[in-house]
Amino acid sequence: MLYLIPLFPLLGFVVNAALGKRLPKAVSGLLATGAMFFSFVVAALSVRDLLATEPVGGVRAISETLFTWIGSGTLQIPLTLRLDPLAAVMILVITGIGALIHLY
Repeated sequence: MLYLIPLFPLLGFVVNAALGKRLPKAVSGLLATGAMFFSFVVAALSVRDLLATEPVGGVRAISETLFTWIGSGTLQIPLTLRLDPLAAVMILVITGIGALIHLY
């Protein structure tokens, strides 16, 4: 579910970039604002899941591997999204303030 946090704003950008001139200004603004608010909601739900997770070895984190970025023989470098307490604060601030800026 962590991949949705950057995906919503990216999709909003792609749609606005592709159809921006053809869409009414209100629809374009609503699309951008909605993408940021959905991203904030997913971030808040992810932080809630993080808080419900028991620390393993003194570390509380959620990791989500999307795919293997580089693979060569025994070398495997995955693209992994990780949510820990510091990242949780940052995603809430970034998505929350970003949504409010779009709303304004």
